[in-house]
Amino acid sequence: MTAHANWRDDAACRDADPDLFFPVSTTGSALRQIDEAKRICRACPAQGQCLAWALDQPITDGVWGRHHGGRAALYPKPMEKNDNEPGRRG
Repeated sequence: MTAHANWRDDAACRDADPDLFFPVSTTGSALRQIDEAKRICRACPAQGQCLAWALDQPITDGVWGRHHGGRAALYPKPMEKNDNEPGRRG
């Protein structure tokens, strides 16, 4: 179990329509729905705990901790190396 088992008590989405966080597609009006869900997440004090919970579960859909797009999208993307960084010699 994660650090704060009742993170949902602090979640900004607690009183929002749950359907908002589970759009049925990724086109058209569903894009506005996803944006609205992410807007709610942006101000959420439990954003990190929500994302951590989703990563610990077999979650494949929904907006969790401001992330959307299936399980692969929940994982932070590794930073790409930039060979053109100032001060780097190649």
